[in-house]
Amino acid sequence: MACNYTRPEIEQIVVGIYREQLNDASITRFSRFGAGKEIDIDLDARRAFVFPIKQNIDRPPDCVITKLTLGDVQAAKTVGEIVDAICEEFEIA
Repeated sequence: MACNYTRPEIEQIVVGIYREQLNDASITRFSRFGAGKEIDIDLDARRAFVFPIKQNIDRPPDCVITKLTLGDVQAAKTVGEIVDAICEEFEIA
C-alpha cells in the first residue's frame, strides 16, 4: 500500500515545524536558508530539524521517511526542497 499523504499535507507539516520551532509565522515553502535570508540559521541548526520532521510525518508502515538525511536538510536552499525530497521519496506527484 502506498503512502496516502498529499503534497499539501507534507508541506503543511514541514512548514509548520519550522514556524513552530523558530516562532516565525512568516515561513513558507519558499523561505530560504542562510545568513541574511528568511531562515538565518547555521548548518548545525538545520540538522536539528530532521528528527521533528520524521516524528511528525512518519506513519508506519507505509509513510516512513528512510531516504531524507541530515545532509539533505543541511544542503536544502529552501523549505520547499525538503518538502520536495519527502514527496519524491513517497512518490507523491
